[in-house]
Amino acid sequence: MSQELIPYLVGRPNGNQASKAWSEQLLTTFLAIRAKTVSDVLAQENRPENTIGALARKYGDDHVRAVLVCCMTDFLRFFNLTQGTMDGPQVVQTILLIQEDYGYLTMADFKVFFNKIKKGHFAEPGKSQVYNRIDGQLILEWLGRYAEERWHTAALQSEIEAYRQKDRDQRIYTPEMIQRLTGEHWAQKKLFEGKSMMDDLPALNERTCLASCNTNEK
Repeated sequence: MSQELIPYLVGRPNGNQASKAWSEQLLTTFLAIRAKTVSDVLAQENRPENTIGALARKYGDDHVRAVLVCCMTDFLRFFNLTQGTMDGPQVVQTILLIQEDYGYLTMADFKVFFNKIKKGHFAEPGKSQVYNRIDGQLILEWLGRYAEERWHTAALQSEIEAYRQKDRDQRIYTPEMIQRLTGEHWAQKKLFEGKSMMDDLPALNERTCLASCNTNEK
């Protein structure tokens, strides 16, 4: 987790003015987390001590919950729904369920997760995502899909590392090469299709070799 967020886990101040300033500073710090993709989260923040479960054990459930509630409330404002939105108790209940089932995620995960929703990332291929309602059940469904995408991305990176250890051609299977050829939407597409992302590596190999040969011929 971005170390700048740690002071906000010590506790929320009393008083309306102090609490408002705390919330504004927290959101500014949260939105400044550098992670933009799942790969960024895995590379920068994927350590046991950064998970919300570990932070709750160290700083207290209530403090971590207050940070998450503040971040989710700001996220809900993005959609400006007059109906079909969540009130305070619903937000708190949703956060409680998130803490119960997703304690292995980090604050950086939630930064990426909320941004993915804003961009319509969880719309199925060929369908537009229309947000006429947002509730706890829907957020938990999206978070489950994010967690599955995260698992697949981590598994792919582990398999890439295994190929490296076997002295295979590193130019073909590095995360940078795969990202240039496909981007993260490829991983999401495979997730919807129910396929292993490694299924396409032979095709990536062929495409990479062809691109290399064409460059050399020039």
